Amino acid sequence: MRKAKSRSCFGPANAYPRGIKSSDLSGKRGEDWMNAADYAQKQGVAGLVIIPDFQYLANWDRNRNRVTERGVMRVDKFQPATAAQIPQLVISPRVTDVLFQGERMDAQSLFEASYAGKPPEPFALRTDKQSQSPLK
Repeated sequence: MRKAKSRSCFGPANAYPRGIKSSDLSGKRGEDWMNAADYAQKQGVAGLVIIPDFQYLANWDRNRNRVTERGVMRVDKFQPATAAQIPQLVISPRVTDVLFQGERMDAQSLFEASYAGKPPEPFALRTDKQSQSPLK
């Protein structure tokens, strides 16, 4: 088993931070601005764990079905000429609870702080914490 670093990101998958719209961004993607996945990949992260926001959670079944049954369709011709995307995993509230047990902040505290408009400072998970995910 290969050990690799992963990062957690709080919010909807592939979304801009709260208060930012695509029209606010200028310049070239990947140079002048990056989304969470692009930034993580540039930092050498092997995978991104996405902790969904309340809107995503409120529509959990619909979002899960959309991703697992329909998948994502893209036209190669219109994709930017970049390296392959790192794997992204959207986790359920139950998995979020388990992931943050015994950490500096638990899942409930993270949710509450984020939706109070006070996102917590980044912190590393305990070094003895391990996860396994079959990636193909």
